[in-house]
Amino acid sequence: MMKQPQFGSIVLFLLCCFSPAMGDESSQSVTAEVEPSQWITSIAPLSDDGTFVAATANGLLMQPASVDRLTGDQPQARTQLYTHPAAVWCVASFSEGKKIASVDYRGNLAIYDLAEANLTMHEKALERWCQSLIVAPSGDLLVAGNEAGKILVWNVADSKVAKSVELDGHAITGLAISPDQKQLAASDGSGQIHFLQWPNLDLEGKSKISDSPAWCVAYFPEGNQVLVGSGDNHLYQLS
Repeated sequence: MMKQPQFGSIVLFLLCCFSPAMGDESSQSVTAEVEPSQWITSIAPLSDDGTFVAATANGLLMQPASVDRLTGDQPQARTQLYTHPAAVWCVASFSEGKKIASVDYRGNLAIYDLAEANLTMHEKALERWCQSLIVAPSGDLLVAGNEAGKILVWNVADSKVAKSVELDGHAITGLAISPDQKQLAASDGSGQIHFLQWPNLDLEGKSKISDSPAWCVAYFPEGNQVLVGSGDNHLYQLS
């Protein structure tokens, strides 16, 4: 069970890592301008051919927003697939890229079938604003965390919440399932990482890494450690 952070933390240097070297003609980048008031809040791959789906929002979070399709080589040529009644915050693809799931600022969950161009909107299915949404490895469950500190597991086939658990009341900011599919890690706005058994959601433990929000969490491929991105501009490794 992972609880103790190793405080030999790594200062983030992502901007340096991803900036092409000056004068390096082999380095290429493609950028796409969006409307001044529009945000891209989440991107997920649809297939291995470089096709993606993007969630959008703007400064007026209760206004309608869209989920768009784009390609990596022409990101400026976005195609709107469907809309939400509020800012879309998370998007994920599943069923081998044939279906899309997205959640908005009101907690509405959308399931979109690409082949049928069919949208099903489950109003307030996830209750509140969700900052995190992932697809379980089985492909038939969606896992979301909302701003009230609640984790909800949505059964796609049954179109309902199959299981849920309330943590400490702080917004869930990130979710990850371990490679062996036995544990779920959840980061929250108070700087904590919660470890739960998967799929029954029994709490195994938690670790406080910082007084700043813990914004995201990911498992190492070996599954015995997690990496956490914090609002204090550090990465933390827990084992």
